[in-house]
Amino acid sequence: MIFVNIGDGYSSGCCTGSKYVYACDDPKYSGMGSEVEHPDSRPGSFVNQLGNMYRAQVLTFAKHRVPTEFYFDTVDQIINNVEQYNDQLIYFIGINNLRSRRVGEEYLMLDGLDETELSDEEYFKLCNAEVDSKTKINKIEEFLKQISTTANKIILYRTDAEPFDINVPDNCIVVPQSVTEMLKDDIPYRRSYYDKQTYKKITKTLLQYFINE
Repeated sequence: MIFVNIGDGYSSGCCTGSKYVYACDDPKYSGMGSEVEHPDSRPGSFVNQLGNMYRAQVLTFAKHRVPTEFYFDTVDQIINNVEQYNDQLIYFIGINNLRSRRVGEEYLMLDGLDETELSDEEYFKLCNAEVDSKTKINKIEEFLKQISTTANKIILYRTDAEPFDINVPDNCIVVPQSVTEMLKDDIPYRRSYYDKQTYKKITKTLLQYFINE
């Protein structure tokens, strides 16, 4: 069984095992690439924790501050990567805020915290612009259709996005609450992320939807 983990830093377990986001910032892993998340944080991901329960291999595409637009653009590479595994494929897909978008070659969350080449005026104008939720949701639906052709099951959840209505493939289950909603009574401890122990609550929630079809 293969678990495919797609999403942002909530999904990847970012900062659960290290104070560093990226491996290259830690002298212990200085030889690793600049965009590789710290490997010590992988086990903290709620998807990895569920993977341990089922002895499933976890393929992690999720990453700190990576919006859904990145996955729209790389869906073919993701599918090509996972199809080489002759095994049951379970996708866990986390959707972040619908405001995010691609601008030129940059993938931006548009939450006021992006590092961008845009001028401050251009950037904050985009941050304050009206969100075209309908178009974004249509793109998510198309993305799910593409993923569903290779998936035995998809578990779709929101990381920090507000609730929205969406049509999903027959093999897709939607978790009604977002990560931030489920953990609203807990206190983030690093870069607005939670620790491994706190993420166990999400693991238990996902387990319900994983078992109950």
